[in-house]
Amino acid sequence: MDKPTPSFWRILDTDYISPFSYVSVATVWGLLIIFKLLNWNFRDEQFYLIFSGVVTLAAAVLIVWRQVVLRRMFNVGVEARGKIVKVFQYRDRGRITVEYNVKGVKDKIRASSNLHNVRRTRQFKEGELVTLLVDPDKPNNMLNKDAYVDA
Repeated sequence: MDKPTPSFWRILDTDYISPFSYVSVATVWGLLIIFKLLNWNFRDEQFYLIFSGVVTLAAAVLIVWRQVVLRRMFNVGVEARGKIVKVFQYRDRGRITVEYNVKGVKDKIRASSNLHNVRRTRQFKEGELVTLLVDPDKPNNMLNKDAYVDA
């Protein structure tokens, strides 16, 4: 049976870093378009074009990197059950802290996951059990699987 992996769009929507990246691109290019439509002048238009290009390139690299990291976790991660001990939500971001046990580690591990605050991620409540994917090489690195794939 194949392991379920989230789509590109699901990762883009759920991961906190990815939406921040594409919003940054939309902002810098949106400002350029607004200035052009309103016929406003830039002090140094060439600098702003270069800056927009650099922001776009950095955001694209960041999005691709997050896609690779999260997909790797879905491929090599070991499933574990964890209990949510803290949920923090503010505007468009959220942080979910969970405690879980991993085979070979004596003590419980407590780790956090930053998520984009969308309907699917707002459903998590303290005390709830969730399915995690834990990096077998670094047990402190985990991913809340329930946030990325439907059960």
